[in-house]
Amino acid sequence: MLLIHGESAFDHELAQSVRESFEDKFHEANCQANEIIHANAQGNVNVCSDPASNLSRPAAIVIESNPSQQLTPKLPLLTLPEFSGSYHDWQRFHDSFQALIHNKTSLANVEKFYYLLGALKGEPAPLISSILISNDNYPIAWKALKEQYEDKKIIINAHIDEIYNLLQLHKESQTAIRTFYNIISKNYRSLEAFEVPVKHWDRILIYLSVIKFDPYTKREWESHGKDMDAPTFDELIKVLT
Repeated sequence: MLLIHGESAFDHELAQSVRESFEDKFHEANCQANEIIHANAQGNVNVCSDPASNLSRPAAIVIESNPSQQLTPKLPLLTLPEFSGSYHDWQRFHDSFQALIHNKTSLANVEKFYYLLGALKGEPAPLISSILISNDNYPIAWKALKEQYEDKKIIINAHIDEIYNLLQLHKESQTAIRTFYNIISKNYRSLEAFEVPVKHWDRILIYLSVIKFDPYTKREWESHGKDMDAPTFDELIKVLT
């Protein structure tokens, strides 16, 4: 019995040793497989190995991402703005061109000059086309364009003029009303941006708008504002929208 018992104990210890060796090798192989799988991942891959771990615990893998290597979404290409000499469009063109081209340190001035020439159509093009294209002359061309069109008084007058000359609405039309609304609200916001006190122009703006309404829209406005002693421009906008 003692001999048999001794053989059983030996067999048990041998089996335990084989099992532990198998677990260690399996864990090592599992870690190596994970390293291969994550070899192309961004950042450094750290594999935490623990020979004493059992099969029920998977290998722990920590990926330390490098912020400079983070994937960024692919944005659609931006279209370079064009400018044809309208004072209404100058501020939009100026801000867009400045952000997309003028402030780009990766572009040489001569490249910016070519972009500027390509963006100008009609009236403003001859203003700088006679300037020799060079790195040194780009700031001169940009300054000449700004001096010509960055006239606050003229820009403000242009916005007021567009409100004053709103197209007459002859019949009820959602498309025409939408166009009317876009024109008046665009110029209103532009005047606000130039710190023109349009908040105090409600009665004037309402009058200039209502006289251009078609009969149906005019009745809608009169019905909407009949109980208002001092209707506001915001109330007029509600009718248009």
